[in-house]
Amino acid sequence: MRKRFLNGAGKDWCRQYRSETKYIQDIYSGYVSLIHIDKVNRRLVIQTENGELCLGDDGFKWLTFLPDNANWCMTVIYNQHGEILEWYFDITRENGIDEQGNPYQDDLFLDVVLFPPDKIFILDEDELQDALNRGEVTADEYSMAHDVCKKLVDEFISAENAVSAFTVRCLEQFVS
Repeated sequence: MRKRFLNGAGKDWCRQYRSETKYIQDIYSGYVSLIHIDKVNRRLVIQTENGELCLGDDGFKWLTFLPDNANWCMTVIYNQHGEILEWYFDITRENGIDEQGNPYQDDLFLDVVLFPPDKIFILDEDELQDALNRGEVTADEYSMAHDVCKKLVDEFISAENAVSAFTVRCLEQFVS
C-alpha cells in the first residue's frame, strides 16, 4: 500500500508546485487540496483506449478531496486550459491525518476513473487480488474495497451531474 498526502508530497515527476488544503462541509465533509503544478521533471502520461493522455504537465491543477469517515479519495485533474481530464477515485484502507497535521490516504489498490462526460472504468482489480494472495490485504479489506467501489459508482459517480457539481463546490473553496 502507498500512503499519499493531499499536499502533493512524494510526486517525483513534479519539480515545482504550490498547494493549499482546506476543510469543507458539503454532501461529504473532509479535506480538499488544490495543487498548482508549475514545472514537471517529466510529463505524467498514461495509455488509454484512445491513445496517450497527459495527466501531469506544466500548468496543470490537481484538486483532491479526502472525505471523513470514508474509504475513498477523489482527484480531479485539470489541464492548463482548466478542462477536466478525469476524476480519479482511489479506494482507501484509511483516510487520516499524520502527526504533523497532513491529511493522507492509504491506497487500497482498487480505483475508479470517470472520463468526461460519463465513461466509467474500474481499474486494478488484479492488483487488489494479488495483494490479497500475498497477504497484504485481508479478506475483509478486499470485500470492503469492492463494496466501496460499487457504492461510489452506483450512488455518486453515476448520479447525473453529482460529481461535477461537487467538484465545482470544492474548487470554489480556493477562489478568493
